[in-house]
Amino acid sequence: VDEGVLVISIIRDLTERKRAEEELRVQKALLERKVREMDDFVHVVSHDLKEPLRGIEAFSGFLLEDYGTKLDEQGVRYLGFLKQAAVRMKDLIHDLLTLASISKKEPTFQTVELDRVVDRVRQDLEFSIHAKGAEIQVRSPLPTVRCDPTRMGEVFKNLVSNAIKFNRS
Repeated sequence: VDEGVLVISIIRDLTERKRAEEELRVQKALLERKVREMDDFVHVVSHDLKEPLRGIEAFSGFLLEDYGTKLDEQGVRYLGFLKQAAVRMKDLIHDLLTLASISKKEPTFQTVELDRVVDRVRQDLEFSIHAKGAEIQVRSPLPTVRCDPTRMGEVFKNLVSNAIKFNRS
């Protein structure tokens, strides 16, 4: 056997891989642009919807206060439904804005006392709780956990809000 230089080589064509990576970069940029457009849209629509809702809520309240005694029971009930619907719509807009802002930021994990989170949710939903005659019962103390307090608050708010909306008892 002759002594000499021995060369072993492996050649791989990376053309397809490079093309796929470039396509992923293009798609990522397009997706990021669409997310920004959607966030902008959410904020514009939310802002535009808030003002008419404030008017509907306020004027239905005024009608109930000023003319409630002149309306029959069904008329008072209809105005109550109108006011509650405006409040629910306002809450939905708030939730939409919160969801849009949550999607923009990374979660910040902290040690959170869940009893405090539930207390804040109670305060936020006080009107709905009172309007439905609901009662929130919590077996305290709830645990202290490591989580994102904003997102955990949204979880509890959605649970309590849905329980109020969809419970007939």
